[in-house]
Amino acid sequence: SKYIELQANLQSFGHCNRILTQPEYRGLSESDLYWTLSPSKAETYELLGDLYEEFLPLFESSVVNIGCDETYDLGLGLSKKRKAQEGKGRVYLDHILRLRDLAMVHGKKIMFFGDVVVNYPELLTEIPKDVILLDWIYDPMDEYPNTKAFGASGRRFWVCPGTGGWNSIFPRLQGAKINIERLVKTGLKYGAEGMLLTDWGDHGHYGVLSVNFYSYLLGAAVSWEGQPFSLAEFEEGLESVQFRGEPWLELYNGLASIYD
Repeated sequence: SKYIELQANLQSFGHCNRILTQPEYRGLSESDLYWTLSPSKAETYELLGDLYEEFLPLFESSVVNIGCDETYDLGLGLSKKRKAQEGKGRVYLDHILRLRDLAMVHGKKIMFFGDVVVNYPELLTEIPKDVILLDWIYDPMDEYPNTKAFGASGRRFWVCPGTGGWNSIFPRLQGAKINIERLVKTGLKYGAEGMLLTDWGDHGHYGVLSVNFYSYLLGAAVSWEGQPFSLAEFEEGLESVQFRGEPWLELYNGLASIYD
């Protein structure tokens, strides 16, 4: 309702330390980092198949975000031989394609973070066209070369800026403003289909959720307006509508400057 679609997100490669540190699943870890599920163990796909079967039917959305970012130790442990024979990029992509098949069993299409596969441009064109790549970068940069690379590949992709609210009592707002506006505009330039604004809770959220409302509204505004978006006009409107003319915006920006 209200044009809101709740999508599933289930880490299916890296970021699996909460699973892999459990005694019964330690044998599925790529290495002794207990971080990445090994694609060289058949039991990995049995586990993921069970998780998908339990989790995915709970969501009406046709899309599931399978994560798969920051697979730091891939090819350093159980998949070391496969990496030497096939190449790390091929080992990675084969896992993604198997996850696509697992999701299709439940009528879902996949999206995944593209920070690994973008390093293997020769493999980008092998990604099926029903898969959505997620271009995440949270730094306030002048240019975003990965976004251009995803656009050139002809694959479907979304851009993923961040609120800068993780590991912090108050969000790193000045960097987030630049990141959100520039990455969205760059995505529009190179053919991004959408934007996913991330607000992670690494090691627990120190700040209250409401301190990130500014970034939520900013992400919505620049995605809606596109290239003509003006931050000054946005803040002027925000002050009159969201903060009802009171000096909250000045206070908000003041608190954000503490991080600097």
